[in-house]
Amino acid sequence: MKPPVCEICHREFNPDKEGGLVFFRETEKGREFERRARREGITGHPPDAAWFCGFHSEEAKELAHLTIDEAMEILKKKFEPGSIDERKPEVGEEIYIPTALYLTHGVDDFLGGLCRIIRVKVGISAGKKTYFIEVEEDPDNLHNWRYILENQERWRREYKDRGGRKNPDLRREFNEEG
Repeated sequence: MKPPVCEICHREFNPDKEGGLVFFRETEKGREFERRARREGITGHPPDAAWFCGFHSEEAKELAHLTIDEAMEILKKKFEPGSIDERKPEVGEEIYIPTALYLTHGVDDFLGGLCRIIRVKVGISAGKKTYFIEVEEDPDNLHNWRYILENQERWRREYKDRGGRKNPDLRREFNEEG
């Protein structure tokens, strides 16, 4: 069996926490694999199945009625560079934002917690279009939506009900002038 690496974004992930193995319509290649597995006792990755992370698994599941080749052609077009492959954030939505501590501009330090989205914009990250959000508690600082979504469960456990807030460190050694 192949390790859980998303077929779309090639990100390793924990299938106990997100995403999973999606089985597509069986093909002759898949039937032959199953026959051989039963006959010879071999193991391996089923040819009609692929791993998908939490961002891409729902889209893949919707195409499970197709063969894996047909589904991958559609998915790769949909998520090719320049597309936005995640749920759009909504103004007013509450989301966890992480703690940020700065060595040279401590005045911008932020204590992570639950925050409210006040602005959504599209930008480029790693050569792909993605959403960026601004939150009420940390205005004028944009956060990469994909990164924020990937870490919600961890931050929910860490921050619980705590609200995010500015936590400036005004010491001179952490606020170098340019």
